[in-house]
Amino acid sequence: IPAGVETVVSDEVVDEVDELPPGSYCIVMTHNHQLDLELTAAILKRNDFTWFGLIGSKTKRVKFEHRLRERGFDEAVMARMRCPMGLAEVKGKLPIEIAVSIAAEIIATYNACFGQHDSAANAGQITQLLPPSRRSQTL
Repeated sequence: IPAGVETVVSDEVVDEVDELPPGSYCIVMTHNHQLDLELTAAILKRNDFTWFGLIGSKTKRVKFEHRLRERGFDEAVMARMRCPMGLAEVKGKLPIEIAVSIAAEIIATYNACFGQHDSAANAGQITQLLPPSRRSQTL
C-alpha cells in the first residue's frame, strides 16, 4: 500500500463517509442500488467533496434524483453528482474503457481544481477542465 493510503474495512460503509476529509474525490460503484443510494445521500449531505461520481446510466440518475428529492435534497447539490461518470467522449462499454474514462475525468478535475476544495470547483463542462490552449479546439 502506498504511503498516505489508508485501508478501511467496514461492514457499515455509509458510516465511513463521515470520516472523509473535506475536498475528497468520491466514487460510488457497488452491486447494490440501495447501498449506492445511501452512500450517495451521505456524500451529498456533506456537500464538501471536490468530485463525486456514481456508476450508472442516465436512467439511474433520474431515479436517484427522484428519491433524493423526496429526502429533501436541493437541485444544486444533486447537480454536483456525476452520473453517468467518466468522459462522454469515451464511448466504450468494456470495464477497462469505463475505468479509463472515469480516471480521466477525475484527473482532469484534479488538474483544474488543484488546491480548491469548494462547491464551485466542480462546476462546468469537461472542456473547461482542458488547458486554455486546447479549449478552442473542442468548441
